[in-house]
Amino acid sequence: MKEVEVRSLGDFATLCLGCAVKGFELPADIVVRVKGQKSEKAQYLDAQKIQAFRQNLAAQVAEQTRGKPLGALPLHQLQEINSRLRAGDLSDWTNV
Repeated sequence: MKEVEVRSLGDFATLCLGCAVKGFELPADIVVRVKGQKSEKAQYLDAQKIQAFRQNLAAQVAEQTRGKPLGALPLHQLQEINSRLRAGDLSDWTNV
């Protein structure tokens, strides 16, 4: 996989969370294209922004799970974590 397109940073957070649950890591050199509305210009996340996003995501998830492995959590708890992540301002997570 070389490129992934998402509609929002919330969608990217959900993708990253789902990958973490399954023990799959997106390639380090992946290109992330954030394309919301058709009228909006796409935003591309470079490697530094993706790394910053992943670090922030990992910190938030660790705080919410209290260090428990994601794969051991029930679905409803994973959904709650995902909802909390998506409710925040994720644009701050790409600042490097």
